[in-house]
Amino acid sequence: MDRLPPDAPPAPLVLPRRHVLGAGAALLTTLAGCGGGGGGGGGAVPLLPIPPAPSPSPAPAPAPSPGVGRNEDFRLTARANGASYPINVYLPPDHASGEQRFPTIYITDADAVYVQGQTRFANFQSLTAAARKQAILVGIGNTARRGTDYDLPGAQQYNDFLLKELVPLIESRYRADPGARMLSGLSLGGSFVVIAMLLQARAGSLAFSHFLSSDGAFHSSYGTQLDALEEEVYKLRAEAGIPATLFLTYGTEAPSNAEAVQRFGQRLRARNYPNLRLVMDGYAAGHLGMDPLAFQAALSRFVA
Repeated sequence: MDRLPPDAPPAPLVLPRRHVLGAGAALLTTLAGCGGGGGGGGGAVPLLPIPPAPSPSPAPAPAPSPGVGRNEDFRLTARANGASYPINVYLPPDHASGEQRFPTIYITDADAVYVQGQTRFANFQSLTAAARKQAILVGIGNTARRGTDYDLPGAQQYNDFLLKELVPLIESRYRADPGARMLSGLSLGGSFVVIAMLLQARAGSLAFSHFLSSDGAFHSSYGTQLDALEEEVYKLRAEAGIPATLFLTYGTEAPSNAEAVQRFGQRLRARNYPNLRLVMDGYAAGHLGMDPLAFQAALSRFVA
């Protein structure tokens, strides 16, 4: 990505639907393995590892300018699993002054490079700035660990890392609103988002208000384990419910996990959990290209 001058905001990300689809399809050979599997017109996403982005030494963060957000980067070693994670933080323009607290979106696979040759974090930052949304973004890297961190049993330790280590650190450093935390994931990360919701519901307390799941891997062994976890949660929470919003999205064009996502969404609807706001929607792109479209919709729906 071209480096912007220090006093310029991130360039808006232009996402014509056909262009987004084409970009996603062209990069499937290097970025598949998001955990995709079924549906979406019969296309299947192969299970291959996603390479992380290169890790250049970060430049010192420039002093904030009026009307311009800023970025901070650091690395955090998790006590929960011993892994080291690069963390990217985007602070919106209004964070530079005042006492306002901001909704905070935690972004898994932050260093995965896919649509338009940018990382998932850079794409989402561009969309947030272009929409003029005052939200903090927290990108969590080390995509190479996605096969461990996003699937059970490793997802339990990763969830603990988020709740007990990363979230408290972010809220001690920045003016993040504890009542407006969102968690975003794509594919295997999208199914992790739902696993995290269920793990937190099973524990009796949800740390996030919104769970943003893009084209999740609700298939094969991932789906089997997730179904078993949901069955356990239903026995505990059928009456108390799940007080959260689940934004369950999928691509309507192959390859995608549309069929598996819709099937899991129908399962949740049939449960009729009290207090669970389930929003399910499809976007006219494939497995990778639908992700920025779903994030744009999430910004519009859930961020003032």
